[in-house]
Amino acid sequence: MSNTVVSVKPEYGVNYSKGYLGFTFTDGSFISAGIAWFTKWDRGTNPDVPRIPLSHVFIVSGENECIEATMPEVMRSPLTKYFDSPHTHVVFRKPVGLDDDIATRIVAVAEERIGCGYGYSLIVGHALANSLFGKLLGVITGGWSSRAMENLFDNRHQYICSELGSTALNEQPEYAGKGVLAHPPYTINPEALFNTKDVFDPWATKVKGVKVKPPVKRLQSPADAARS
Repeated sequence: MSNTVVSVKPEYGVNYSKGYLGFTFTDGSFISAGIAWFTKWDRGTNPDVPRIPLSHVFIVSGENECIEATMPEVMRSPLTKYFDSPHTHVVFRKPVGLDDDIATRIVAVAEERIGCGYGYSLIVGHALANSLFGKLLGVITGGWSSRAMENLFDNRHQYICSELGSTALNEQPEYAGKGVLAHPPYTINPEALFNTKDVFDPWATKVKGVKVKPPVKRLQSPADAARS
């Protein structure tokens, strides 16, 4: 199965829609680079999707709207802030069997958390657990130390981006406990969520990577390939 990446113009209802999850990485961003470094352990764990750096997750709630956990809180944001950035790469993944009902339920879970604070402390927990020392300790303890650090730094009323996305999916019976969602949402990072199996439609791109109409850049999703 191909895991090629291509840049295309975003078209609502064609290559992204309500209920899709978006993943981003911003070139030249210290924050993006830092998150991508600490989460590199999960990059490439699924050979059927592209091995690309990712640092953020959001939930599509409309043609030009997403719900995301970002500083300082969970909020609605315009998608144009990502689409129009010449430095930001965006890729969408479509949950398996997504229809209007499931999409509405996914978005509703995210909407319920609008206004909740950003999980600054959990970011620290993830950084510690995914540092070289943290990973070594995790191997020695069979993963217990990593889970303990993330649990210690988690605040149940605050969210980081991948935790919000994982929560919105895991509260749907169609996806609950599947793939990486078998773990608590606060332990899941953007790379782990992107690379999970059994939750999203298969990646089926079959074209070579090309850049189309910059600066609007979006990395092709399975839905694109089906319609290309």
